Amino acid sequence: MKMSERKFALVGNPNSGKSTLFNALTGLDQKVGNFPGVTVDLYEGHLKLDATHQCTLVDLPGAYSLHANTKDEFILTKQLVHPSSNLSIHGIIYVLDARYLNKQLLLLSQVLDLGFRVVVALSFTERLEEEDRVHITEFISENTSCKVIPVHSKSGKGIPELKDALLHLPLDKIFRKPIYQIPPGYLKELESNTSLMDKTLYHRLLLKHYQVDPAGNNFGLNPFSHPESIQQQIQETMSRYTILDNWVAILNKKHHPHAASLSVLTRKLDAVATHPLWGYVLFLAVILVVFHSIFSLASIPMDWIEEGFLKINLLLKHQLPQHWSVDLLTDGVLAGLSGILVFVPQIAILFFLITILEEAGYMARVVFLFDRFLGIFGLNGRSIIGLISGGACAVPAIMSSRTIGSWRDRLLTMFVIPLIPCSARIPVYAALVGFLIPTSAKGWWVNPQGLVFVGLYALGIVAALLTALLMKQFVKTEEKSFLLIQLPDYQLPYFKQILSNTWHKVYSFISEAGKIIIIMSMIIWFLCTYSLPGRLEQVETNLNAEMQDKNLTEIEKANIISAAKLENSFAGIIGKHIEPAIKPLGFDWKIGIALLTSFAAREVFVGTMATIYQLGAEAEDLTLRERMQVEKRADGSKFFNMKTALSLILFYAFAMQCMSTLAVMKRETGNWKWPFLQFIYMSALAYLSSLLVYQLL
Repeated sequence: MKMSERKFALVGNPNSGKSTLFNALTGLDQKVGNFPGVTVDLYEGHLKLDATHQCTLVDLPGAYSLHANTKDEFILTKQLVHPSSNLSIHGIIYVLDARYLNKQLLLLSQVLDLGFRVVVALSFTERLEEEDRVHITEFISENTSCKVIPVHSKSGKGIPELKDALLHLPLDKIFRKPIYQIPPGYLKELESNTSLMDKTLYHRLLLKHYQVDPAGNNFGLNPFSHPESIQQQIQETMSRYTILDNWVAILNKKHHPHAASLSVLTRKLDAVATHPLWGYVLFLAVILVVFHSIFSLASIPMDWIEEGFLKINLLLKHQLPQHWSVDLLTDGVLAGLSGILVFVPQIAILFFLITILEEAGYMARVVFLFDRFLGIFGLNGRSIIGLISGGACAVPAIMSSRTIGSWRDRLLTMFVIPLIPCSARIPVYAALVGFLIPTSAKGWWVNPQGLVFVGLYALGIVAALLTALLMKQFVKTEEKSFLLIQLPDYQLPYFKQILSNTWHKVYSFISEAGKIIIIMSMIIWFLCTYSLPGRLEQVETNLNAEMQDKNLTEIEKANIISAAKLENSFAGIIGKHIEPAIKPLGFDWKIGIALLTSFAAREVFVGTMATIYQLGAEAEDLTLRERMQVEKRADGSKFFNMKTALSLILFYAFAMQCMSTLAVMKRETGNWKWPFLQFIYMSALAYLSSLLVYQLL
């Protein structure tokens, strides 16, 4: 295959469908999220244009403007503007969301004024009528002189046409009539700069305001620290929007007479959604519905999964010959997997409902609503994206904070995100909440366990806010924090896309958690089954001698021996050594083992408990929750009572038990200082909270 030297960049606003198109063109796997800042690095892939030509495609971070005020926008601006950029881009694929033209055209106009050859990929056109799609395509093409191609990345529609346009795109820059007219006060200086004759006037203007020297060695000063730059940027943005708003107004008048009514509906809904009082009431109501649904809708499939694993386990034990490999499979792997997979319905419902809120446009209102409130604690309105998405997983939530312009706001957001209950905590909470409150209660119109979950999320949010307020006193900055966000029109969610996004998130959770749980379950099974040479045999011999004269059934004798062997296994020995440190919290050595293993990932706790109780259970036909309910202390009282369950819940609510989170924290901050402080702070908070609750109740 003849290799072309062409290199194209994917450019567009956050959530414009850019990453999805990149995947469709290159076939590479990349995370596609529904929150700003998903693209945090420069991703490259190869695109086959025809039988003999191939080009390189670079996926640049999403941005709203070349006047960077976030880390993502700065990366984009530097790659497109800096003279020594190593990308050597020959052309740009600009991904334009057809639903929000008025907000999407600003960056496009700036890219065009840089002189790049541009092909416009019009995304989300599948939701438009064919006539509207044609009119928008023609209108943008007429006003920008660009090839405009409607695309649907998931179905592949428009992809061949896009490849053909790239194949025939000229490689040289084009000095077209600029959309933005340079102020007269700058023209003379810019035109006289002979060292930048190959750059457009607008390109020279950006280099001036980013204070790039003639050799192109400097590009890092914040232009917002210079009053002249601020004034010029404001003037430019206002001037561009005057032109672009006129474009959109003409288009809507000619071809979109319904657009006005849609905007009216949006304004009516926003009167409630963004109201300083009713907006918070609505948000609380939405959250209550979400968590009520998690418990009410998931109960039946959870029972099916739990009973299914139990039947499979019993079948294998009865049908297969006695062998250590069978015990490993049934008491180790299957027991561990069942402990986590039973909670997948709850996690899937959470992802599904949050995705609906994102697709409908409500989450953008939440960002706007919470901006002023979060500012009190040193956070930013965009922090709410990380705090909410942290309910799914802290790793992408921390990465999404790159859209926050202020370093202090970003650092505080990343530091407190792990305090928000993530999906990995759901299995732990779900297994323990039943000891605090019954599954159902008469007279409640909301599932009471759902209310407990809301309370736990509220607790996480309060802890996050107070922690941010505390850190605010020590992390000082001269940067000014502000919010720039697009409030799209409300729309009916695209059901297929919601299902697809939900499936990918659930699959990612299962695959990642499953790998860890299988490995840890096998390790725990080994530690619970074996011990020092001859120790278990001696324990069994001694117990048989002690029970010889006692009137016990064979099942009772087997249970006593099984429990004693477990306590004298490697796991029991390790647990007994750490038990004194956790006993004041109401925990025993079994929970101690689960605490240690779950430092790799929180969800491992349930799998570990399932493995331990499978081996030491009084009856093999009991589910994990049933085995936990019959667990007794030395005095004969139930082990998992309200005190113990609440203490354990609080420990997991605050403890930093996720190595992946610490790793991404190190990557985003550039050193181990902040992840180390994060781990120490959260571990201390978890221990003290658990201690106080257990001792005072």
